[in-house]
Amino acid sequence: KILKSLFIGFSGGIVTPFKLGEFVARALPLKNVSIVEVTLATAIDKLFTLIVVCFVGGISSLLFIHFYYSVSFFITLSLIIVFLISFYFLFLLINNKKFWDEIVYEKLSQIKFLEKHISKFSLLGKLSPKVTWQLTFITLLYYLTFTTQMALLLAAFLHQYDLINYLWISNLVIFSQTIIPQVTIAELGIREGSTVFFMNLLGLSAAAGFNAAILLFVINLVLPSIAGTFLIINKNND
Repeated sequence: KILKSLFIGFSGGIVTPFKLGEFVARALPLKNVSIVEVTLATAIDKLFTLIVVCFVGGISSLLFIHFYYSVSFFITLSLIIVFLISFYFLFLLINNKKFWDEIVYEKLSQIKFLEKHISKFSLLGKLSPKVTWQLTFITLLYYLTFTTQMALLLAAFLHQYDLINYLWISNLVIFSQTIIPQVTIAELGIREGSTVFFMNLLGLSAAAGFNAAILLFVINLVLPSIAGTFLIINKNND
């Protein structure tokens, strides 16, 4: 059911801006779980994905600025240190029960729609440091799957195997795709435009980058969404 929920979530997210449909669609095959609980679990999933993307993408961006724009080594190093410290404190905040109890729950309890469901949000405050790091590690592996896919696609279209640079481009593209407001359906245009931009900057074929970005979209969003659509149809027929 969890796998089915994931695929159906893809089909709901691909047709809505910001992938908001995924939060509701994931609840469809889970009859014994409320939409609020599924939405909360999905939000936690997205939160850790966002943290990993911003961390790896941020470091990649700082290195890109350093090498491409010849920024001073000491400035780059200082920014990286500040960046690392910021993420360290972010993890401390995530595992701070007082933060969740006195700030998050208190504010959420004032919203009438969520007042009845506030107890379900206790899950957020129960994330132990061990679970937090486990989720981060799993999310990192998930993230590396996408970046490696894109690097291999770039290598295939360019007929070259400079995988380190391609991984670098992949990180920059996914980071750009994350921080740019996703007003388009399925992020179409943002991913492709970012890829073309960075490929041009590094003197590589923009067409190859565009093709790689489109194929990445098909592999990771279109195909799972088609599978999710079939699952929804079969569910309705049953």
